[in-house]
Amino acid sequence: GKTALLEQIKAAGWRQTFHIGSSAFGRNIGDAESKLRNVFQEAMRCQPSAILIDQVEFIAPRRTSLDSQSLASVLCECIDATKNAFILIVAATRHPNDVDDALRTPHRLATEIELHIPTAHDRAQILRAICGGPSPALSDTLIDMIAEKTHGYVGADLFALLQLISRKARQRQMSEFELRVSDERTPSDNAVEGPITQEPGTAIHIKEVDVLSALQETRPTAMREVFLETPKVRWSDIGGQHEIKRRLQKAVERPLKVSAHLRTMLFRF
Repeated sequence: GKTALLEQIKAAGWRQTFHIGSSAFGRNIGDAESKLRNVFQEAMRCQPSAILIDQVEFIAPRRTSLDSQSLASVLCECIDATKNAFILIVAATRHPNDVDDALRTPHRLATEIELHIPTAHDRAQILRAICGGPSPALSDTLIDMIAEKTHGYVGADLFALLQLISRKARQRQMSEFELRVSDERTPSDNAVEGPITQEPGTAIHIKEVDVLSALQETRPTAMREVFLETPKVRWSDIGGQHEIKRRLQKAVERPLKVSAHLRTMLFRF
């Protein structure tokens, strides 16, 4: 998604492109400000140029306190200095609401492009592109099944999933090969020592069981926050709607209380 788009922009024929990432700055805020200004000054000298900022939410996060460190003010100053220059500034983020609001104004980072999560049809095309066209190891039926079962997966997730599926298939084939060789050995052959190894260069044949096993061990990027982040809104924070809250509380608590009461009665009998 974002990374591929940034690479396409980088290869668009600029005189020079500059990449700014969160890893380029240390903990010293003074050195970070100096590096950021140097990048923009160099871009001014190499027009037409492009400045690509990845993970801008870490470089210029929204201030939550007076002590929080952010390069938002310096970044705004540098962007304002390039108004009449032939410089394209592109910033990418997974969490746009965490970026300082001063950057998301019409005279700075004015145009916002949202990259939607791939649909099932898009995921099937991505899988075929990763495989490089028709693959003898992965049939069209399996590709369509993977595309249907990978809601929330982006390109990088699908690439990692295919790698895991291939490892699962290789391990299954090794186990099947060892079992088959063990069954075919005669009693005299069993006395021969040494590990059983499959011939090198053996083609991988992926089955549905490999796909289902790999899906249980992966988690999509787009759904990661849903599994990891616990909502911080408490019941007492919701104002009003007392009747609806009472009904909802009754609908949730009553089955639990009734089932506990029935278990107690059965135990007594």
